[in-house]
Amino acid sequence: MDSIHRAGLLISGFVTALAVAAMFTVQGYLAAQQAQTQSMAAVVTATQNPTPDPTASPTDTPPLLIYIQPAQPAPPATPAPAVVARPKVRPAATPPVVHVIVTTPPSQGDDRGGDD
Repeated sequence: MDSIHRAGLLISGFVTALAVAAMFTVQGYLAAQQAQTQSMAAVVTATQNPTPDPTASPTDTPPLLIYIQPAQPAPPATPAPAVVARPKVRPAATPPVVHVIVTTPPSQGDDRGGDD
């Protein structure tokens, strides 16, 4: 492939990435404007509506029903199981330690048999 083709592919890749980034930016800006417009409209309608009259009859709205599942009864308390006293097990007697001291035989020197 010629170097001009490689350059063209590189430039087209950059242009595509730039176009996608621009679309995301515009989409985010428009979504923010729409959210701001909706919140401003909600504020305007809230300030224009009069507050409800506290002396009005509450029978206009049905009562709110809340269903609650009763708690399960607690299980009966059971006594703790009796602790059975087990006889203490003595550790096995440690075997006697035997120390063995190895000395060099008198026929060999201090070099422990090596050739010096």
